[in-house]
Amino acid sequence: MNRSWILVKREPAFTFAKIMQTVIIGFLMIGAFWKLNDYSSATSVQDMAGAIYYMCITQMTFNFQPTVIVF
Repeated sequence: MNRSWILVKREPAFTFAKIMQTVIIGFLMIGAFWKLNDYSSATSVQDMAGAIYYMCITQMTFNFQPTVIVF
């Protein structure tokens, strides 16, 4: 956590880019999985499980990206 905090202080543009990346993916997730609250059907439950899987995979790939910015 200390290394991440140092990176945040040294590279504010990188931090802003990561925040914007998360916001954009959030809007895509909202658009793709809107109104999946019908818990009575098996298809809706499977759709929600797919959404959770997609969010987990997306967060893992975001965390393991290289932290070097080359201009």
